[in-house]
Amino acid sequence: MSDSFDTSAPGSAANEPAQKPSRLLWWLHPKVALPLILFGLILFSPLSYRAHRINSVPAIGEPFDVQAFGAVDITPADNAMTQYAVAVGLYLDAGYSSIPADEIINAFEFGWEQTSEPLRKHLTANEMALTEWRKGTARTQAVVVQPKDMKADMQLDVVHNLSPMARLALLKADQCLTEGDVESAWEWHRAAIRCGQHVAQNGCLSQRLVGISFFGHAAKGIPRWAEHPQVTAAQLQSAIEDLRTAEKLATPNSEALKCEYLMLSELLRRDRLEEFLDHSRGTPPSLFRPQTFVLGEPEYSTRLLRHTFDNWLSEFDKPRWQQAPLSPGVFGLFEIPAGKRLSMSPRDLEVRIMSRSLAVQLIPAVSQFNEVIQRAAAREAALKLTLACQVYHRLHGDWPARLEDLTPDVLSELPADPLGKSGETLRIKRDGDELIIYSAGWNGADDGGQFDVISPEGNWLDEGFRLRRPTKNALPKSLEATAQEKD
Repeated sequence: MSDSFDTSAPGSAANEPAQKPSRLLWWLHPKVALPLILFGLILFSPLSYRAHRINSVPAIGEPFDVQAFGAVDITPADNAMTQYAVAVGLYLDAGYSSIPADEIINAFEFGWEQTSEPLRKHLTANEMALTEWRKGTARTQAVVVQPKDMKADMQLDVVHNLSPMARLALLKADQCLTEGDVESAWEWHRAAIRCGQHVAQNGCLSQRLVGISFFGHAAKGIPRWAEHPQVTAAQLQSAIEDLRTAEKLATPNSEALKCEYLMLSELLRRDRLEEFLDHSRGTPPSLFRPQTFVLGEPEYSTRLLRHTFDNWLSEFDKPRWQQAPLSPGVFGLFEIPAGKRLSMSPRDLEVRIMSRSLAVQLIPAVSQFNEVIQRAAAREAALKLTLACQVYHRLHGDWPARLEDLTPDVLSELPADPLGKSGETLRIKRDGDELIIYSAGWNGADDGGQFDVISPEGNWLDEGFRLRRPTKNALPKSLEATAQEKD
């Protein structure tokens, strides 16, 4: 027997099957690894893009203390809107909707003498509604919906239905003035102004614009009232105080912005956001959710919203001359110096908003609101000065030659120009027997009192009023004979 080792014997290494390749080497084989890598890229690149897009907008907190805002402590009995709702329920159209627009415009521009018969009948039919409406104007607070509960698609019927009520009140004021009842005429003007302040209180930007429109309509009739020869210096001084009291009803402009922010934030949290947004850009509703998810929505637009409102809120309550310069763009962002803001630069923020974000359909162009609000402040200041100059005329028989003549007997201090530069006051300018009172326009320049001229940029050059002497010529013909008899 041979002692040599038989390599062919059963159980020997030579007869064992070849060892299997490592599993790791199998996964790393190009035929396996490359398809897997490609699949992973397809699966994770949208998530990676989403994360990158969200993080491209720095995370900042809420632009104000949201928890402390949005709840107004008021009872229904103290709420002017409760009473206004009663008045709106009594309101009768009485053919108003069929009255031509030019007839309505003439009535507000030129007074009762130019009021058409259908409008007069409309006023008569709503005397009861006006009586109830006026009760609401005596209250100091108004809340349509608690700001924290406002929704972007909410119908504020009471607010919109108050517009015809306020117009009726101003028609009533012109009627009283024509009949020589100057005290009642002023009371109707005051009621309309207070109603406008109520509408603007504790609400969103659209409410503030409606309130400003109420004041704008009243401001057309008040100079006619002030030039009436039966209006005394004491009544004019009382009217100035009434305007100051009504002004105190106003909440800061930033309150409207905060309410707007809460509304838009709530909208971005909705499950069915696509039902609210405009799909005219071509995205099929079925692809809305997958597409917006990949684009980082709604987190991306929520961050943009915070940056945008942080920018606006830092400047919105300031007068025009104190506000930071406006940045070029469609959203009216302010050029706030770095270090004084948390938000992104206006340029970067505008680019982000315009880059396929939901925010581009939600964020309002606040520059337009800012201009309207600032111009309304100038109009209000000019209106108080209008009354003050009429007081001076009653006392001295002529217009003041300069603003300083009004202090201290008529005004305690010179009226600042809300649209002028720091330290600038409103302006007066003699034009024959008339006096022009005006503020610098949105451009901040003194254009000589051209408040009926539009600039090349589409803005009125100045903001103000033209005053006539309080002579008997201001009386309607029906009262001229009565006035002559009294003399």
